[in-house]
Amino acid sequence: MKILVFFIIAMLFFCCGCSPAKEPVMAEKADSVWIIDKRDILPIFYEDTNRPLAIFEPMEGCMLGASVTEDPWIEGDWEIFEDVSEKEHHIYERSMTVGEDFPLMWALECYTKGRIPMVSLYPENMKKPFQKKDMEKAAEKIGAFQVPILLRLYPNPSDLGTAQEYQEFFRYASAQLHRKAPNAVVVWSIPFRHVDIAKEYYPGDKAVDWIGLDILQKSTSEEELMGKRFEMWYYLFQKKKPLMISRLGISHYSTKDSTYTENAAAKEITDFYASLQQYPAVKAVVYFDINFTTQAQQGLIRENYVLTESADILQAYQKAIANPWFSPREGVRWLRSPYRGYLLEDKFYIPKGAVENDLLASVKGEPIYINGEECYFLGDVEGYRIGLRDGCLWLSAKP
Repeated sequence: MKILVFFIIAMLFFCCGCSPAKEPVMAEKADSVWIIDKRDILPIFYEDTNRPLAIFEPMEGCMLGASVTEDPWIEGDWEIFEDVSEKEHHIYERSMTVGEDFPLMWALECYTKGRIPMVSLYPENMKKPFQKKDMEKAAEKIGAFQVPILLRLYPNPSDLGTAQEYQEFFRYASAQLHRKAPNAVVVWSIPFRHVDIAKEYYPGDKAVDWIGLDILQKSTSEEELMGKRFEMWYYLFQKKKPLMISRLGISHYSTKDSTYTENAAAKEITDFYASLQQYPAVKAVVYFDINFTTQAQQGLIRENYVLTESADILQAYQKAIANPWFSPREGVRWLRSPYRGYLLEDKFYIPKGAVENDLLASVKGEPIYINGEECYFLGDVEGYRIGLRDGCLWLSAKP
């Protein structure tokens, strides 16, 4: 065990050689050791071995996607979009209502060229959204041609009815789709602003194949995208299904005071895509490439999310998606723990909650208290190998 600990500490110094030397910063208080230095408080990632892979889900990495049919600069052509973005994408999205014909030619073009078509399905009548016969007919249309698709079913649930009404209809619709359109992989999504009621509207694991989050960021917003609201959604659902950012739009122009924010938007795009690697259960991100300001109505504030009309915005996107994380591959399927690990006197410790709720592991040693938490020495946690990378603990299951 001493050899293992020495090896891990050696990795720490080699991988983080640019970090300044430091003295341990801790103080005794009651029965707990208090660690203050942030470099000794480590994010925890652990291998997910409890859920089978979903359809279309990559083992490791994040698929890229976009909705480009409303982008006039590329004439809505996804192949031109790939030329200007300098990157092949995995998913392309467009919308339809339950009363419309399935966009067969578009879906076939995507599928035959190795892309996954994603269809966002909306009610025909927003005032009467829960029409079972209409949904039955839509399921038949979607299933008639057997083109494999992601189906983003009835997003924005709180706009459609009560939680009970929505859940009951979604379950019915999902059952119809699984029976009449087995080619459809059902995506349930909720807007970023409604994360606090996500659990209330969630229709249950049996009705859902993927879970999405729709993020449309306004030019003037000061809310951090990877803040508490995002993590609330992430930790609530990461163990249930593969996650996706089912719509991402970062505005660089608003009709409010005719405000241009290209520099801020470019930075937001850069930061958002870079941070996704820290949330490995997010297996896809679909950019919503559309300009709503051309649809402006009296008194309404509209935003422009288009990537292609600004050289600075497009360049930021090109650089962001060039990250190897957006080239999915075989590997380890990681989850991120809401708990943090600790480095104390050249040993790694993790909280009891991480052991019991995340690793589901047994422990053979006695606990100590760190920062008020009951913690265990990682060498005493059975069934996991310890790795250290980029200042984070990576715990992979032993074969």
